[in-house]
Amino acid sequence: MPEAAELAPVQTGPAARLDDLMLAMDVVDTLRHHEDLVARELDQTRRDDLLIDRLRSLYRSQGIQVTDRVLQEGVRALKEQRFVYTPPPPEVRTRLALLWVNRGFLIRRILRLIVVAAIAWLAYQLLIVQAAEHREEQRLGRKGVRVGHERLPVPVQQVHADGVGTGA
Repeated sequence: MPEAAELAPVQTGPAARLDDLMLAMDVVDTLRHHEDLVARELDQTRRDDLLIDRLRSLYRSQGIQVTDRVLQEGVRALKEQRFVYTPPPPEVRTRLALLWVNRGFLIRRILRLIVVAAIAWLAYQLLIVQAAEHREEQRLGRKGVRVGHERLPVPVQQVHADGVGTGA
C-alpha cells in the first residue's frame, strides 16, 4: 500500500519554492514569537525591580520614605490592573443611568423643541389662519357677530338697539 506522501503530486518550479518559503517563514515567525514571549516573562522580575528602583528614587527625591513592601504591593496592584477603570457593559440599566445623568441637557433640548413648536403654531394661527379668515370676510363683504367658529350677519342698528334696550 503506497503512503500518503507518495500519492501527493510533487510540485516543481517557482510555485513550489514560494509555498515552501512561505511555510518556513510562518514556522520561523511562530518560533520567534514564542521566544519573545518566554524572554519577556523571564525578564518580568528584572523589569519589576527596575520599576521599584525608579519609584524609590522618585519618592526619595520628594523627601518621602516608602518601604519596599509598599512598593512591591504597588507594582503587584499595577499588574493586576486594580486601578484601571473598566466601563460597565451596555445594558438597559446603564442606559437609564446615562439618561438620568444627562437629564438637564435632555430637558433643555425638549423645552427648546416645545418652544419652537409653540412659536410655529402661533405664527401659523396668526399669519395663515386669521389672514385667510380676514380675506374671506373681505371677499364676502359681510360683517357680523362671531359665535363659536361662525360669523352671523347682524345689522349694526339691531346690535346697538339690543345693547341700549337692555341697559348694557
